[in-house]
Amino acid sequence: DNAGPSLREEELKRLANILSPHGLRVHEIAADGHCLYRSLAHQLCANSDASSIDFQYCRKLAADYIRAHPDDFLPYLLADHDFTEGLIESYCNQVESSNEWGGQLEITAIAHALRRTIVVYSAD
Repeated sequence: DNAGPSLREEELKRLANILSPHGLRVHEIAADGHCLYRSLAHQLCANSDASSIDFQYCRKLAADYIRAHPDDFLPYLLADHDFTEGLIESYCNQVESSNEWGGQLEITAIAHALRRTIVVYSAD
């Protein structure tokens, strides 16, 4: 009894249809909390000679950029966190040394730090 393609299979098919015209494809990344940083490191290494870039480098890059530009990020952090003295430093320590998921703030920080555009593709 075949129930048809799974939701995951449907999502992968939609992504393939979006990516293929750009000469891109899906590359599986471990879903371990470091996945955003691993995917950025994968793409940075694939598009340069910098094979030493890893998820830890990307985490540190994001944290260092946020620390250096706190006024750019504080309004967004306050949307999800109560203001406390040291909020930026605490947040950056978490970005740098945990397996907490990354999101828009970290993508923005890394893009600015590298002075590169980061395009995020979604099946949605």
